[in-house]
Amino acid sequence: MISQPRLALLPALLALAACATTSAPDSLAATSDTDALACASDVVMIDTEFEGGAMHGCRVLGPREFDIVIQPEDIPINPSPWYAIRMAALEAGPVRINLNYPQGRHRYLPKISLDGDNWTLVDAERIRISEDRSSASVLVVVGEDPIFLSGQEILTHADYQAWLAPYRSRPDLSFSVIGQSLENRPIEMLSHQSDNGHGTIVLVGRQHPPETTGAVAMQAFVDEILGDTDLARAFRAEFGLAIIPLLNPDGVEHGHWRHNLGSTDLNRDWGPFAQPETQAARDMIDGLAADEATRPVVFLDFHSTNRDVFYTQPAGEDGTDYRFTAQWLERAGARLPGYEIERAERHQSDLPTAKNYMYGRFAIPSITYELGDNTDRALIRETAAVFAQEMMSVLLENEVE
Repeated sequence: MISQPRLALLPALLALAACATTSAPDSLAATSDTDALACASDVVMIDTEFEGGAMHGCRVLGPREFDIVIQPEDIPINPSPWYAIRMAALEAGPVRINLNYPQGRHRYLPKISLDGDNWTLVDAERIRISEDRSSASVLVVVGEDPIFLSGQEILTHADYQAWLAPYRSRPDLSFSVIGQSLENRPIEMLSHQSDNGHGTIVLVGRQHPPETTGAVAMQAFVDEILGDTDLARAFRAEFGLAIIPLLNPDGVEHGHWRHNLGSTDLNRDWGPFAQPETQAARDMIDGLAADEATRPVVFLDFHSTNRDVFYTQPAGEDGTDYRFTAQWLERAGARLPGYEIERAERHQSDLPTAKNYMYGRFAIPSITYELGDNTDRALIRETAAVFAQEMMSVLLENEVE
């Protein structure tokens, strides 16, 4: 759900971009964010005037070839080199985009979309990656209809609103704004209060903007818990839900690699709580903890990395006497033959992450649910539904007397 420019304006946009925003021909130094919003030859226009758009410098090499600089929002930073541009041409034909990473290495396989909703991988034969991964070259066909080129699918605030829209009319669910980002974007929570008060499952997503495979998993996981199955209905009768789908809306808006607008990795701020986004999450959790009926009992934080992996507490140390984490993963694994479930115990346990904070404070299973950057999206949805089902089953069998 990304707005497209009117095609009748394309010639004027090309002229404006060519005059105003192309970086110097003898340098790939990054331009300012404002200057980098558009770049053009006399045939092709490139811009980032959409949510999630990101490039930081542009040099025209020819009518249909461009060097693009991809820079992080801050240094140092974990390497998640996000890029997202939109292109249109006066005449259809191939366009070569050279991606350059002065402070990173190529990570995300390029994807294209005509509408911002449906994405396909660029064919491997159209991609060249340097040996040290400091640059990559992508060849795409561009015509008058704008086309997006991005490291991952672009999931915007509007996409979240579209996903959540059917749930807004449900009488058993509530929506609330628990805080504001640094740029005053609302941080929204979807919640459910159970009838029988066996505690609350807390789910958090999108602390890191480019990690869209984690977002895909979270949506499928939530859809299963909120579904109309016997299991889901029985689960909701016993357990509450507190779901924050998008904790870093500013980072998503600006196409950040990792941080919010406060130059902070939000998943390293659960302890300091120096940022308004994490403060909002903490205050919401404080409210749950004030009542035994709504206390947190399981915490899941959805992310992406180079593989599918669950970061957990050590075996037998998740705060439950029935080994929730082991049961959950073992039972899901039994239903997913051929799908490798990796459990990484005590991952970076000294860091102020959400997982560590929730376990340290409440002694409950607190798990970082990570999906691979390149994991098949249909497989993500399929496995997330199974993990949701088995979480519900294990909790019902062991927490409800």
